[in-house]
Amino acid sequence: MKAFRKKIHFWLWIMMILSVSPILLFLVGWWGSVAFIPEPKIWIFALSGFIFGILLSFLLFKKVIQNLFSIPYIILVFIYIFYFIGIYGFFMGFVPPVVLLSIPAGSYLGERARTCTEIEKQRILNRAMIFTLLCLFIGCFTTAYLALREKTIGLQVQHMLGLPFLVTHFMVWVLIIVGSLLLFIVHHFLIAFCFKKFSS
Repeated sequence: MKAFRKKIHFWLWIMMILSVSPILLFLVGWWGSVAFIPEPKIWIFALSGFIFGILLSFLLFKKVIQNLFSIPYIILVFIYIFYFIGIYGFFMGFVPPVVLLSIPAGSYLGERARTCTEIEKQRILNRAMIFTLLCLFIGCFTTAYLALREKTIGLQVQHMLGLPFLVTHFMVWVLIIVGSLLLFIVHHFLIAFCFKKFSS
């Protein structure tokens, strides 16, 4: 059963890595042609980018499988940022779903560091924690900045949560601070738990 779960994770990591090029080139084809191409033809460029991305992933397939746990960290940083921005944008600045990235990030790095010494494992975990928490902080800060610029943010929160009382600006500040701290704690726990589980 453990070997089966390990195989599933192995292919999930590969899929996440190889999915970057089709998604990225689809978005480049779409948004890159908006200013130059008539709207009815934009889909052609978007689809072309997607197909080209699939072909690129196909060409990289064997190389990724053979070098899954020796991919340069700079590429892993790019992949993490890509999915972070993608999820953040998809949920229109709603930060909590982004925390789920700590699961594949922690598990992958844990598996990668399995043969390392305990000191090296701790160093890898610490660096990953700092980087991912920094990304999460930027996401929370951006959302908070945009939210606090809205003069009616209190009413929006009140209607969104269906609250029977008026939400003041102070309450919004408290919600942002407490919510962000909770996200940091959950993220820290998830990435540490997954890393240690897969590195042991």
